[in-house]
Amino acid sequence: MERIEARAGNEPIFLYVGRLSEEKGIGTLIEAFAGLLRRIPAAKLRIVGTGPMAEALRAKVADLQIGDAVTFAGSLQDEPLTREYYGATLHGAAEL
Repeated sequence: MERIEARAGNEPIFLYVGRLSEEKGIGTLIEAFAGLLRRIPAAKLRIVGTGPMAEALRAKVADLQIGDAVTFAGSLQDEPLTREYYGATLHGAAEL
C-alpha cells in the first residue's frame, strides 16, 4: 500500500529490466510506447539493462522523437534497481 500511495498523482512510469537484445522484443516495446504517448503524453519509459542493441534502441527512440519520455538507465543492481521497481507504475523484467 505504501508504494501505491507514493505513486498517487504521478505520471505513469513504465519500466523494462533486462538485456537489450533482439530476442527480448525491446524494439517492439519502444514502438508500442510511442503509440501510448499519443494517448498519455505524460507517460515515461525507463529502460534498465545493457546489451548489443543499446545504440540501435537509442537511435529508434530518437527516430520516433520520444527521447524526452524514454530514459536508458544502464545496468543497475541492489538499491538503485529496487528504487526503479518501487517508482514504476508497471514493470516487466526479461531474463538477463
